[in-house]
Amino acid sequence: MNLECLLEPFADYLRSKDRSPRTIDTYAGALRLFLSFAADRREPVDPDHWTPATLTTYATWLKLHHTPASRAVYLSALSTLLRFLARNARLANPNVEALRAELAELIKGASAAANHAPLHQRLPEAEIVGLLLAACECPPALPAPSGEAEQTAGQRRRNTRAHLMWLRNRAMLHTLASSGMRVSELSGLTRGDLDRKQRAAHVLGKGGKWRLAPINSDGWTRIDAYLLERKDGHAAIALAHLPLFARHDSRAGRKPLPLSTRSVETILAETAERAGILDRFHLTPHGLRHFVATVFLANTGDLALTQELLGHADPRTTRRYAKTEEADLIAAHRAVFDRRK
Repeated sequence: MNLECLLEPFADYLRSKDRSPRTIDTYAGALRLFLSFAADRREPVDPDHWTPATLTTYATWLKLHHTPASRAVYLSALSTLLRFLARNARLANPNVEALRAELAELIKGASAAANHAPLHQRLPEAEIVGLLLAACECPPALPAPSGEAEQTAGQRRRNTRAHLMWLRNRAMLHTLASSGMRVSELSGLTRGDLDRKQRAAHVLGKGGKWRLAPINSDGWTRIDAYLLERKDGHAAIALAHLPLFARHDSRAGRKPLPLSTRSVETILAETAERAGILDRFHLTPHGLRHFVATVFLANTGDLALTQELLGHADPRTTRRYAKTEEADLIAAHRAVFDRRK
């Protein structure tokens, strides 16, 4: 099997899964990177001849040349390729389950390395968050027929879904960037959890404890725009019980279904790709939570309020946000001890 010849059908497969153009380019680059590695190390190029040892050797090579976040992306590209080949009956490797298990472990390890870096390395700057939110404001490019009659019913449905997904993603990312919610808390929200009087959401956090998560005016405006366009009135279920952020893909059906946490992470990653920030920072939903916590604490100076905002049971968990910049530590130390001289 010629891996080079798989690039175009693999790209078509990714498009069918509504992956962004940037993701498709990134995965194509990941496959070319593997080709380069295999040629240099005389490893098997053909996926039919891969072994778990091939993937482990590749992951070790990646570790020498790339960040943990990049390693996770490159390994995910191979995992997605195997899924594509298996679904299209183009994979004859008898060790396919072992390959998938090995990739899952390698991706997990790379992601853990990225997420357990020191806090200052996981904390996005305001500029990074600003670029992300600017990117999510760009609507998708939809086909523009010269006449309404030329647009098929199928195309109209696809355009409607794409427009709804854009409105949802925009509202969702603004909510994450202003509320400090965990991704699991966000994906579990229903319409009934919204508190319009206080422009906030009632969030069920860890330990089964409820708290109020304020949402800024930008997020609230975009939530309203999204829900207005959704037209949930046809659903044979109370509106309050419907998910706040719902699926709109072709397999979702008519009844609104909640997004998974994995879908939220993927949406954020693809928006970060469009914003051109992945080379500078590995942004995750939890990174936005760090951002909210740090900005809120820096501007209020109130550790107890920050603890309440984040839903931390232990104030020691919140206290790590008090000083995340080395410059702050140095400045404070000099102000105290140099003055004492």
